[in-house]
Amino acid sequence: VDVYENDSDYIIKAYVPGVKAEDVEISAERETVSIKAHVPGEVEKEEAKSYKWFAAELGYGDVVRVLTMPAAIDAAKIEAQVENGVLIVVVPKAEEAKPKKITVKSK
Repeated sequence: VDVYENDSDYIIKAYVPGVKAEDVEISAERETVSIKAHVPGEVEKEEAKSYKWFAAELGYGDVVRVLTMPAAIDAAKIEAQVENGVLIVVVPKAEEAKPKKITVKSK
């Protein structure tokens, strides 16, 4: 997982190989973003029970990641997409968390 920010958003990127967009669940509360997904694996298939396995090291199953952002977020405006096995979540900062430019006046 990579997490970084710009002036208006936090961006989360996570590898989700073989995961369909509809199999990813994202929720947010206060400064926390939760990502849940099911990574499919060959081992889980019904016919795989009859295979003679020599190694089964590819990751599969349910994955959960809970990330706490450094400041308040606007959960209602979160956007996410899966592209080439990478989940990209754009988490807008709440207005009060965005940098403000203060104009200095002279007298």
